[in-house]
Amino acid sequence: MTNEPVPLVRFGPSEAAAAAEHIASLAARHQRGLVVCGPDLRGGDELRRAVSALAARAGWVVLADIGSPIRGTTAPTSRVAAVSATDAIVRSQPLMERLGRAEVVVQLGAPHLSKALRLWLEAHEPTHTVLFDAGYQWANPSFAITAIIAAEPAAVLDLAVSELAKGHDDDAVDRAGSPASPSSPDLAWAKQWTEAESVARQVIADHTEESHLADHVDQPALAATLLDLVPSGHLVYVSNSMPVRDLDTFGGLPAPDVDIHVHRGANGIDGLTSAAAGAALATGRPTTLYCGDLAFLHDIGGLITARALGVNLTMVVPDNNGGGIFSQLPIARTAPRDDFADIFHTPHGLDLTRVGDIGDTRTHRAATLAKVQELYRDAISSSGIDVIVVEVDHAYDRDRRAALADRIAARLR
Repeated sequence: MTNEPVPLVRFGPSEAAAAAEHIASLAARHQRGLVVCGPDLRGGDELRRAVSALAARAGWVVLADIGSPIRGTTAPTSRVAAVSATDAIVRSQPLMERLGRAEVVVQLGAPHLSKALRLWLEAHEPTHTVLFDAGYQWANPSFAITAIIAAEPAAVLDLAVSELAKGHDDDAVDRAGSPASPSSPDLAWAKQWTEAESVARQVIADHTEESHLADHVDQPALAATLLDLVPSGHLVYVSNSMPVRDLDTFGGLPAPDVDIHVHRGANGIDGLTSAAAGAALATGRPTTLYCGDLAFLHDIGGLITARALGVNLTMVVPDNNGGGIFSQLPIARTAPRDDFADIFHTPHGLDLTRVGDIGDTRTHRAATLAKVQELYRDAISSSGIDVIVVEVDHAYDRDRRAALADRIAARLR
């Protein structure tokens, strides 16, 4: 490992071949690579195949967040390590200490949802961070980029795989000035990631199975259950805050041909229902919106418009009477209880099923996961708009979530 900074290199839209040589050189020299796939709806099947091929050839690990088209398409095989429970895994300090730092990160799309992943990469900075960024938006909040590529990702990765397949001359030099030498991938590092993924997924599955027997609903189990229910060919729109984080960490892999859109950013709560309805109209696909209660209330006007336009939309709304995400932050342990409730949790105290009074909107209430399953299957078999309000006790959810995190951490030690 060297402490010398790596010079920044740039590859323009027409420099796919040179960019491919750079990635192939990195893959030939470095065993510990991550392909980090954030939200990005571009690329489709070609990008999926290219990412899988690069990971298989280089022995690198694919981390795909819920908004990436890569999610669910790079299932683990003997040559590919695909990880979806990223946030749960990187929170295990003993495991991450055993794994050690990544040498190379290739970022596709926006930054990965997991803050824990970002903090780990910042604390153990890779030698090389390659960003595919056609718009030169520098979508890397850690400011760790050593190469930026504006060329089309699938084409670059396909060329890189071809370069790796034919090997490099021992005296070849890549654009960054480093010798590129051939190597066969050492899959030991990737295997540790794959095993951690399997362990985390099994703990989540056990937790969800237990939750199906309970009289209450916790949101990790709700997210896992919902994604399992969404049929092939559907579109899923998911809101900011806990819904997208839960779907990412606990939701596993979607069914084939399920597109997942995420509503993130500074305006993550604004226009959510309107955006989901617009996506449903534009694509003509049956659409499920998974959103929190405050986000739902913030765009009641969008619900009225969606009804008037005849949108087919199923809305699943966990109702914990406020902003549950703040209970996961340090402020929850330090703020006076009354102040925390009023300022951060912001309870609304409303019966969300009253939106049925608007007109042709069917509303339902569920207090168990079994009821959620029943109502959701009925809703997607009908046209129009269904709103399934899922009762979530805030304290119960917080305790179940903490217990699940402890179980995953204990198994990953």
